[in-house]
Amino acid sequence: SFAAVFLSGPSGEVSAQAVSGEMDPGTIAKTLRAVQTFVADSFRSAEGHVGRMTYGDMTILAEKCAGGILCGVVVGRENPEMMREIRRSAAALGSGSSADAELSRLAAREFTVKRDISEIRLESERNILADRTVEVLASAVDRGPLVLVLEDMHWADEISLHVFGYLARSSPGSVVILASARPAESELWEGILGTLGAAEGFSELRLKSMDGAAVRELVDASFSPNRFPPEFYSELARACEGNPLFTVEMVAQMVADGGVNLADGTYVLVSESYAMPRKVEDIVMRRLESLDTTALALAEYCACLGPAFPRELLLSVTSVRDPGPGLVALERAGILEKQDDLVAFKHAMFREAIYNSIAAKWRSAHHRDIGGLYESFYEGREEEVVYELARHFANSGEQEKAFEYCLRAGEKAEGAIAFETAVEFFGWSLDALRTLKVPERTERELELLERLGDLKPLVSRFDDAAGSYTDALDLAGSGDLKARLHRKLAAIFWKIGRYDESLAETEKGEEVVESEAERVQLAIQRAYVFMRRSDFEGAITLCEELLERLGGIPDSEREAGYVMDILGSAHHALGNREKALKWYETALEIMENVGDLRKVAALNNNIGNIYGDRLQNETSKQYYDRAIEMFERLGDKLGVSVISNNIGAIHHSGGEPLKALECYERSLRIARAIGDQRMLSNGFGNLGATYSSLAEFRKTIEMFEKAAEVFGAMGDDGGRAWVLTGMGSSYHHLGDLDLGIRYMKEGNAILEGIGDQWKICPGLLYLAHALFEKATLDATPAGKTAVDHTILAEAESYFNRGLALAKELDSPDNVADALYGLANVKATQNDLTRALDLAKEAEAVARRAHLRIELGNALRERAKLLALADKRTEAQQKFQEAGALYDQIISTANRAILLYEWGKANKAWGEKEKARELLSRAKEMFATSDMRLWVERVDSALEE
Repeated sequence: SFAAVFLSGPSGEVSAQAVSGEMDPGTIAKTLRAVQTFVADSFRSAEGHVGRMTYGDMTILAEKCAGGILCGVVVGRENPEMMREIRRSAAALGSGSSADAELSRLAAREFTVKRDISEIRLESERNILADRTVEVLASAVDRGPLVLVLEDMHWADEISLHVFGYLARSSPGSVVILASARPAESELWEGILGTLGAAEGFSELRLKSMDGAAVRELVDASFSPNRFPPEFYSELARACEGNPLFTVEMVAQMVADGGVNLADGTYVLVSESYAMPRKVEDIVMRRLESLDTTALALAEYCACLGPAFPRELLLSVTSVRDPGPGLVALERAGILEKQDDLVAFKHAMFREAIYNSIAAKWRSAHHRDIGGLYESFYEGREEEVVYELARHFANSGEQEKAFEYCLRAGEKAEGAIAFETAVEFFGWSLDALRTLKVPERTERELELLERLGDLKPLVSRFDDAAGSYTDALDLAGSGDLKARLHRKLAAIFWKIGRYDESLAETEKGEEVVESEAERVQLAIQRAYVFMRRSDFEGAITLCEELLERLGGIPDSEREAGYVMDILGSAHHALGNREKALKWYETALEIMENVGDLRKVAALNNNIGNIYGDRLQNETSKQYYDRAIEMFERLGDKLGVSVISNNIGAIHHSGGEPLKALECYERSLRIARAIGDQRMLSNGFGNLGATYSSLAEFRKTIEMFEKAAEVFGAMGDDGGRAWVLTGMGSSYHHLGDLDLGIRYMKEGNAILEGIGDQWKICPGLLYLAHALFEKATLDATPAGKTAVDHTILAEAESYFNRGLALAKELDSPDNVADALYGLANVKATQNDLTRALDLAKEAEAVARRAHLRIELGNALRERAKLLALADKRTEAQQKFQEAGALYDQIISTANRAILLYEWGKANKAWGEKEKARELLSRAKEMFATSDMRLWVERVDSALEE
């Protein structure tokens, strides 16, 4: 509402005022001084609208009128309707209205303030609502198990279905949700079922039409006892197409028509020639034919009222004489039923049949009457029923009221995050507006079109949004308004990957823009396109220019923060981590100052990624922890899921797979709850990789198979290839080398085609290790080794490729892995000197990067090679150091391999008891992990 309204004379003196109780005297005095200066300046200006003035956090709206200037003071956000109200009151004062009365009316008027939806994350907002719903269910479960029954879900809107899907995936275990729907009637329902297919505990029961036997059972249960002939049931099943409602209502209508009689307490068919209605509408019409004109008229009104409505409201209908008896007649006929203080149609199909039978002229009249009834019934409380008022007047032909109420309903729906509903109401408001001849129609049409364009992307209607912005551009003149619309249209094209069109709209905006602030926004949109096209150098050049321009624009800190974030992302993509970190940290400081919590959270995550790339895990985790706490406050489940995965990766690379499992499972639970398929697939894949570290390779394959299924359904070839290489590595460990190599080669071929270097690198090394094992293992019972030098050369080539790529990517874990793999190759080729150098280099890389798993593996391989070189003391030292390191981490397969190599070394040194102990422990671990080939190796060593 207005904080204050004033009527001022030519010199600024106040002749009348109405002030909100929230304004203190000091603020009133300052406001009056500002108003007086504004008014004095305005009287020296040309005739016409005075406009607005900004004063601190206040906006003063002013309009010339008889006797002075009418001013309204707004604190905070402004609704465009406020300026129009000022103009209406100014016109009323010119027509002789009382100044005190008009100012009091203005001060009492309330407006719905348009919510800033530019940074809204629809999923987050809906998940907050869904979380609250889960809490309600959880509190109900405290009193005992619960069954939640949801009927007619084919009529549910998108936000309701989102909450339903969330409940289905994350309700407490003692809750059973039973939902019914007619699938063919709702694409939204079919869509939500598609996301629930893999949910634990979900099952779908597709009901078939009833056959003759089922019809007989239903009829006999409802009309018993009876003496209906068998052919009656067959004909009933055919006529009703197996629909249970239709079946029961058909027999009930036959009873009402006299086709079925109740004789001596038994239902009997009077005549087999009874003409059965062909559809449910015919049953309803037959039933209505038996009613009087009052009941018939009331039935039409009820159909226009809706599926359910207040009983008191219905009895207030004035155009139907004495509606009480008519209501009783409709209830007796089975058309309506009581539901506490409401009256509802017994079935929606009944209402639909009646509504469709009403002539358009009368339907419009009924809606107009009902709209007027709601206005009188809820006078002063119209906001409570604004949706109903909007719906009825939209169907009434009263376009002025339709425009007003649909606009208010759209604003209410927008504030409630019911964006689909808001789009519908704003669309109706726009339709009504276009039929009216009112002042400022073009201005209002522009506002509505822009609001529709802003809302539609939030419900994935990108093409429709582009249409709304295009229509708005046809009405806009020039200047910043037109530039802004071009920018928003460019953003739509950017989101859907139409980058040339996005840049074209940006250029059009730059041709008409007036203010430097809007010019900067257009350039930021251009930078986003550069980033999507991987033109990182172009993005950097543009953003550096932008920062110089922003320096001359007041209050542009937020925009500067966004530009710096883009700079950080561009440098990160180019591998310039130091520069990326600098820009991210500067952007973070700015966003903390302006209070943009969502961007602060995202920047903490970005900085965490930088430190994660450097393998500075403790620092990385500190930033991730801050980000996850902020995303939790925002209700951003997806953000929480992403960062839980990132923290899991830190624990995994640090040799803490059990902690990693906790993080990955949390991420997976969230992904299931919100139905995010990308995070679901990543979650399964990360769990698979973690189970591999625990040497639970069967579990690894199970997780990877689930991930592959989701990646495949999404069309994500890169993700599917990643899990194929992981599955191949698992089969390698389980001893099925040929199958493992086949999977790895298939995955690597896909990754090579995509060009994803970060996934290609470990894929090459997985394959190299498997080929090395195949080259050096002859699966004879004695376990004797016969080297296949052709396969060994292939393994060496993959190790070399992986090493070169790992160095290019600055990936120390993969560098260390490749180096000790090559060390094994060189040892097999009898080049022990080179092998020792490579193992030593692998150890150095792992130490510098603080890689505990890779360091343990490098120490183990170096110890093995030192033993082969008859350097027992050094070898023993390295074995012990590797063992101590493995004591600090969980890496089951690597520990078992260490015990095996240490045992073999002790056997060579003549320490048979120590060798037998170490080999026996290794065998037990290999057997537990089902690593068949390694068990055979140990058995061979024990036999020797």
